[in-house]
Amino acid sequence: LLVIFVLPRFAVKTVIDDSVTTGLVTPGEQLAAESGRTAEATERSPFAEAQMAKARRAAQEVLQTLLETQSRLEARAADQWAAERFLEVSGMAAVGDDYYRQQDFSAAEQAYSRALNAMAELETRLGSEIDNRLDALL
Repeated sequence: LLVIFVLPRFAVKTVIDDSVTTGLVTPGEQLAAESGRTAEATERSPFAEAQMAKARRAAQEVLQTLLETQSRLEARAADQWAAERFLEVSGMAAVGDDYYRQQDFSAAEQAYSRALNAMAELETRLGSEIDNRLDALL
């Protein structure tokens, strides 16, 4: 009985500061934060990450082929005899780079593919361009 009637009189009363309670999270805020984390976790699920990695690899493969084709064309001075078209194609590749930076890998792959097709067209013109240049020299 002493504990119930006497000790509460000796207990120190604490004053709760409003600034302390304002930092508390309400149950609704807690639920919203958890659902946000759940959405992020869903976006980063292993399946989604695997799909993203697959799309990234596909974009990188097309880009690699594009860069090899570009290198071959530069070695044959395509940037001089087809300067305007070569710059256009480089612009197409830059669009792919923008998509890649935004992690839109399928759009990047498509842009790189368009640039690769345009580079391939330049490469097919190479034989006739060499013939024209030789005829002009002779």
